[in-house]
Amino acid sequence: MEIKNKTQIAIIHKLMFVQKLKYSELHEVTDNHDLFNYHLKELQKKGLILKKDSQYLLSEKGRQFVHHMEEDKTIQAKFKVGLWMDVLREHKGHWQMLLHRRLKHPQYGWIGSVTSKIQYGSPIADNITRELKEEINITPQKFDVLGAVRCFFKDKEDKVVGDGVFYSIAIPDWTGELRFKNIEGEYFWYDIDKILELDKIFRTGFELGLPHLNKYLKKPDSYTPYLIEMTSSVKDF
Repeated sequence: MEIKNKTQIAIIHKLMFVQKLKYSELHEVTDNHDLFNYHLKELQKKGLILKKDSQYLLSEKGRQFVHHMEEDKTIQAKFKVGLWMDVLREHKGHWQMLLHRRLKHPQYGWIGSVTSKIQYGSPIADNITRELKEEINITPQKFDVLGAVRCFFKDKEDKVVGDGVFYSIAIPDWTGELRFKNIEGEYFWYDIDKILELDKIFRTGFELGLPHLNKYLKKPDSYTPYLIEMTSSVKDF
């Protein structure tokens, strides 16, 4: 739920630090009596606050809302959590990765690995299995976590416009008849050691991730996952 009204934010913020408040104590957020009463009722309609024994308190829904509120009343921007899935195969003595060319905006025409958002409340393993089956019609028989990447996206003015954590997953063993195209894009195999020669790829991610993937492929049993922070510019997308 998104709330932009300053009076409603002020009311919720005041209740954030107490168990409950009397009407007179809560009214201190504004001198405008009619305005306060209107927004107090709106918050009750939205189910964010409750009135109990002539006092006001946050509902369960309200407590969930303030989980994203900072002490200065600002609301945290949406944070993305996703998967970068390296679907792999050995072909003529070389390891290849299944690459995805986007056929939708944003980043139309750009090339990356198979990606997916992580659905709320759904385990990572379930997300991997579901996404691969729905998008390219394969079922993973084995997967390993290569690492995690915290990624900041910046615009032309160098302002952060996106933020997220992505789990990098290696999938060396899978079954099924692979589907090479859907409404979101097309897929193709490419030698791992030649990926950086391609144009219009998400270069920063590949430059940071491919060395770790190669270490994993050489010694998967002794591989140690990585943690990386990186910045990607969206000015060219």
